[in-house]
Amino acid sequence: MLGALLKKQPLPGICAINFNAESASIARIIAGDAKPVVDFCGFYSLDQPTIEHQLRQLATTHQLNRYTCTTLMSRIDYQLLVMEAPAVPKNELKDALRWHIKDLIDEPVSDITLDAFDVPTPRGAKKSNVVYVVAAKKEQLNNRSKILQSAGINLQIIDIKELAQRNIANLLSDNKNGVALLSLDSTSGILTLSRGGELYLNRPLNLGLNQVVPAATNAPTEIQNDTGLPELNLDSEIANSAIYDYIALELQRSLDYYESNFRQPPIRTLHLAPIARTLPGFPEYIKNNLNMNVEVVDLNNLFESKTPIPVETQEKVFFALGAALHGSDHEPGN
Repeated sequence: MLGALLKKQPLPGICAINFNAESASIARIIAGDAKPVVDFCGFYSLDQPTIEHQLRQLATTHQLNRYTCTTLMSRIDYQLLVMEAPAVPKNELKDALRWHIKDLIDEPVSDITLDAFDVPTPRGAKKSNVVYVVAAKKEQLNNRSKILQSAGINLQIIDIKELAQRNIANLLSDNKNGVALLSLDSTSGILTLSRGGELYLNRPLNLGLNQVVPAATNAPTEIQNDTGLPELNLDSEIANSAIYDYIALELQRSLDYYESNFRQPPIRTLHLAPIARTLPGFPEYIKNNLNMNVEVVDLNNLFESKTPIPVETQEKVFFALGAALHGSDHEPGN
């Protein structure tokens, strides 16, 4: 997505760099016989005043000028919308979508960059004309590109987290039957439902490990976000119930829509992206309330690597690995 043409022949493999003001994760993937091969992955802390200098150092260390590189946009810098595609020729679609979404986004249409990809057709129906529309803030997109390119990184692709997560789901054994995959970072989460490499549904969650883990580890927590949960100091038992209720409700709504709108069979397992901390009672809660099993993803089962990837690293490089699958034999559509 949002890619530019390659200017020179790169070394084999895709290298992804996912960064924010505090940290960067890097993953490089090359083709393998049965599984994609993790040639390298790592996580680095960044200091705000010297981020560009640190990125240049990382670019030199990992020869990021010699690989096709991809990065991921920050979730606050784009919106992922679902809408019917206007009945126009394909080469006019983006211009037509731009005007269709002008009342659905916070930015002026002149300040965004658009891309689109198909929403899967419901089972038994004729081809759908519904599309996902990525509306990215042009200024942030350009700034991100300039930072990486000025660091000597051969940036060719800018992707979104939902598709990186879909790429990971595509490697799971039950991909043919449907995958529910939940990832949580410190402040937010993403739930995706995919099948056969196609992204059927995504749902952002307005809470993350900062809210979930304190509740799950018997520490008091105060919820101060837009989740709809009460802004109270909760003891661990009430916090567990309130937060797990929120996740379960969003999951149930997503599953209901997936089954009814797309006419798909039920998904019976919730896959949880790698986390180094435990969520006491969460698998039992989901099992008791949604009749679903919960399995934590171990990336060592999905990729080949010279040495096993520790779970602490898996948590940090999850999205970078998903982004590095772009264009590989294991990315849906390839």
